[in-house]
Amino acid sequence: MYHVTSRGNGRTEIYLSDNDRSMFLDVLKHVIGRLAGDVTPTA
Repeated sequence: MYHVTSRGNGRTEIYLSDNDRSMFLDVLKHVIGRLAGDVTPTA
């Protein structure tokens, strides 16, 4: 996950603006919340 949120292909920026980044994080929070009950930790 770190790599996906750090940079794009060829180290290009993946967010067009601060608002773009904020919208991505909002969607990510929503998805994590929906999947929280479906995630099973593995050891």
